[in-house]
Formats: sequence, C-alpha cells, structure tokens
Amino acid sequence: MPHFFFDIHDHELSHRDEEGSEWPDAASAQDQGRRLLADIARDEVFRHDPLHLSVSIRDDQRRVVATCALSLASTPVV
Repeated sequence: MPHFFFDIHDHELSHRDEEGSEWPDAASAQDQGRRLLADIARDEVFRHDPLHLSVSIRDDQRRVVATCALSLASTPVV
C-alpha cells in the first residue's frame, strides 16, 4: 500500500510528518488531508483571529502530490 506524509502548516507554525501512513491511493490520502484540516479547525473554533491552514501531502519519494487548504474567519456585523 502506498505511503504518504502529511505536513501541516498554519501562519504560526509548521509540522513536518516524518512517519507518514499508508493509504490505498492519492485520492484517499487527500481525503485524509481534508479530515486533518477539519479536526484542527474544530480544535481551534474559539480562536478570534483568522485561521489559515494547509496540508501538503507527500508520497514515498517525498514529492508533494496534493495540497489541501482551509481558511476560517468571522466578522461581527454591527
């Protein structure tokens, strides 16, 4: 089964995945990248500043094969 690495980035820090995990194909790895973003956003829901996240998905040759991104912001209407 193919091996993929999920590097997480936001405007404050980055985490490079050195272990990776196995997924049936690149489409499944992209699905996992979107799930990771949703999980992180859920944990950060009470932040008051905008949240800009991305995940770079690398294959077993360490080449970026996909990216997923999510931005979350709220503006009060006065």
